[in-house]
Order: sequence, then C-alpha cells, then structure tokens
Amino acid sequence: MFSRCLLAIVTTLIAACASEPGPIPTPTVTPPVRVVTTASAQPFTREITDRSLTGPTPFSITLAASQAEAVAAAQDSAIGITLFVPDGMVLWATPLGEEPVAVIVNPISPIDGLTLAQLQDIYAGRDTMWAAAVREEGDDSRLFFESVALRGLKPAATISVAPSPEEMIRFVGNTSNGIGYLPLRWADKRVKAIAIDGIAPTDEGYFLTAWVVAVAKSEPSGPAREWLVNAQSGGGK
Repeated sequence: MFSRCLLAIVTTLIAACASEPGPIPTPTVTPPVRVVTTASAQPFTREITDRSLTGPTPFSITLAASQAEAVAAAQDSAIGITLFVPDGMVLWATPLGEEPVAVIVNPISPIDGLTLAQLQDIYAGRDTMWAAAVREEGDDSRLFFESVALRGLKPAATISVAPSPEEMIRFVGNTSNGIGYLPLRWADKRVKAIAIDGIAPTDEGYFLTAWVVAVAKSEPSGPAREWLVNAQSGGGK
C-alpha cells in the first residue's frame, strides 16, 4: 500500500514538472544600420532606406553637417553617404547610384542653358549680370561642383552662400537673376534646372553627374551589406 502511494506521488510530481512551461526565449533584436548622410545626398538616402526596398531592416539615420562629418562617422562603425570622395581616402567605399548636380535659375529667367565656360565666368565674378550662390564650405555638392564644373577655381568673394539645399532653392527662387546649383533630387517648381553645354541634367551624358558613394571603416556585413547590394541593384534610380 505504501509503495503504491509513493509511486502515485512520484508520478504526480513528474507530471507536474513536465507540464510546467520552460523559459520564454528572448527575441533576437536586430541592431539598426547606422547611416550618416550629407544634406545633399539626403533625398537619395531617403529613397534607398524606404521600407518598400529594405523590408524590416531597421535604420538609424543622422544628418551630417558636412562631407567631412559623414566621412568621420564612417570611421566609427557607421555608413556615410556622400556625393564626393576626396583623392587618397583610405576608407572602404562603393558607389550606390548617380546624382546629377543641376544648375538652377529663377523660373522666370529666359535662359535655358549655359556653356561650361559661361558658368565658370559667372562664379569667377567676371559676369556680373547674375546673382550667384554656392553651398557652404565643406558641403559635398560644393566640393563636387568646384572640382568638376569650376575645375578647382574658387568662387569670387561676392558670391552668396546658401547654408542648405532649401536655402539655395529659396535664394534662386526669390532672385530674378539668381543662379545656383543643387542635387537634382532637391529641385522643385520654385527653380528651373538648365542645360550645360546643351545637355540637360535629366539627359544621358550630363557632365555634372556625381556618384553617390557609401563609405565605411571596412566592408559591411550582414543586414548592412544586404541593404547596400539592394541599393546598388534597385534603389536610387
């Protein structure tokens, strides 16, 4: 009798232990891909981080104050997005897509195109019929524009400075003889993009087309790498 009771108790304890739920597994949390973008590259970055392209991959996106800040962030486990990579940079880099840098004028201007030589004269201060503006020092679109369009020529001291793409649009849009430049994705109906040497920013062969480049301390892996591959194949077009 005693043995039967003991057996019943042991069986009950085993059954009770077997029915107890085990520890709840801790869900795996995917850390966000850290992205630091320049203002000039911001519309492009917005396109390639859209959920329709990236799926559930989380992102932490920060706006850099300059091209140098985006590159510096890339040295600290982030991915920098910029329109200009200086010669001799030792970071890992890969192109993601193209961004025409459009020369813009006021919509009421009768001018639909300029030659590259005329553009250089305007920014050198030799053609005073225009009120020209540049982006601030250290901006990647300015670095690209001075390198490619001005061939290293420094803008005249009389040229206005627009501290952001929005301020560039506002300056040109509010100035009847205003002229400036900005990435084409930033342009809207408040300004008019013109042709350079007969080629419009939307046409193949446009001279002032920059590469949008991702920079990092080393080649990314995991979700960050998958995102960059997807961006190269389908984003930012």
